[in-house]
Amino acid sequence: MIRYESEGFCCCEFLNTKNQKTHIMAVCCDCEELDDIVDRCICCKSQNVGRYMQFIDVCLDRVRIPWPGGAIKVNLALISPIILIPLTILLAAQGLMTTIVVGALVPILGILFYVVFLKHHPESNFFSSCFWTTCGFLIWMFEYMVMAYREVLFSENFALLLLIAVALYFYSRVKGNPGILGHPKQRQIKHKGEATPKEGIGEDFQTSENASSGMWCNICKIEKGQRVGHCRICNVCIDERDHHCVWINQCIGANNHRSFVLCLFFFILAVSYGAHLTLTTVCIPEMYFDYFLLPADCEYVYSDTHNSMCFVSGLLAVAIAILAGILLLQQIFLISQNRTWLEARHAGLARCWLFNAKSISSYGCWRNCWNFWFRASSGNYITNMDV
Repeated sequence: MIRYESEGFCCCEFLNTKNQKTHIMAVCCDCEELDDIVDRCICCKSQNVGRYMQFIDVCLDRVRIPWPGGAIKVNLALISPIILIPLTILLAAQGLMTTIVVGALVPILGILFYVVFLKHHPESNFFSSCFWTTCGFLIWMFEYMVMAYREVLFSENFALLLLIAVALYFYSRVKGNPGILGHPKQRQIKHKGEATPKEGIGEDFQTSENASSGMWCNICKIEKGQRVGHCRICNVCIDERDHHCVWINQCIGANNHRSFVLCLFFFILAVSYGAHLTLTTVCIPEMYFDYFLLPADCEYVYSDTHNSMCFVSGLLAVAIAILAGILLLQQIFLISQNRTWLEARHAGLARCWLFNAKSISSYGCWRNCWNFWFRASSGNYITNMDV
């Protein structure tokens, strides 16, 4: 929840997007954005996405609850997955056809939301909330519904929880400093005190050869190396920036890339093992080669809600494991080329998956992998304490 700093407001008053004082009871009044959209529709005039996003921003800003000192804005991006994900799984568990329909619609809607909404609100924590809600719900389903069948051994449950604990450990490492080299606030603070190495060059440096080649960050006001990237969500420059992961709301760079790959690996193991235990419990399993136990007969999984909920949760875990596995394979390919995802995008998708011996930063497949896993961190990164 987001609260505006205000004085002299009653519990139902707040400042709207236009910095005007308004009241919760006026939630359906004076919406100029909606009036403009309707007028253009009636007059058969063209619309653009920007107008719809302005209307959505106004609607989201008016979703508030009374609070002493001023109404508090409810963060729907954070709260909505907590409601939508369990309801979606429950809907998918009503039958085979609903499982297929929901399974087909959810990825399409997710991609549409990512392309349309996050383009204008890249800082939204909707996907990170979806990730944690899904993981929490799957764990709850396994511990309280799958374990109720009393077919999963204690050692199997302990192994699953151990994999989850290891994945969480590496997640805590991922959430550390990704390798921040530049921050706008740091530049402002240094301007007030001692001079920085680039002091005196200032704006003139932006027109130099380095600026034209993309070696200068206009936001952080620092000279960037060839493998430094600026994240518009975190608003910092990061050494060897790979990408900003919306699922955990964290940038991946030189200082946490290894932890990210290890976290992804153990996450896949945990999700795959949980899906295996779930599906072999709710379905009739069969032993293959006297070693592999796999689900064979799932004819009666929709006989009651308890069975179907567990079955759909298992299918969801399989889908998550497959998508995470694709991401892990992509990371392994890029590591073998000593490329980041950002560099692969700049190089073009045609060369993204191929070993490029002519790459400037590549030392060969095995040397690249060795450097990635055993290279010492430079440690010359700034932290939030520095800004």
